[in-house]
Amino acid sequence: MAKIEFVSSKTIKSLEENQKINYILSNIKKNKILVLEEPLTLKEEKELIERTMNLISKDFPGIEVSSLGGGEGFKETLIKMLGGNVGLTVIGPSNLVKDLKKDPNKIYLNVR
Repeated sequence: MAKIEFVSSKTIKSLEENQKINYILSNIKKNKILVLEEPLTLKEEKELIERTMNLISKDFPGIEVSSLGGGEGFKETLIKMLGGNVGLTVIGPSNLVKDLKKDPNKIYLNVR
């Protein structure tokens, strides 16, 4: 059975990049699907994917990741300056995530 964990931006912002990636990977290895209250940066997503590729094995098939928001336009910058969030990220283990699709306004997640 899949478990979904919603992670506040406060939790994520208190971690350095390496700690954030470790936090995500340790939870994904426990067969959790994480919903982060804010999107990962492109750099963080790249690092997450690179580190995941090194961990792929029979017991850990990899991850699925999709983000909404996180743009760098005037509106997003203003919202960030005021302390708000501009999106979210969904991350789950490949063996649990049957389908993960994104359109500009929604993320569709089907689990096995």
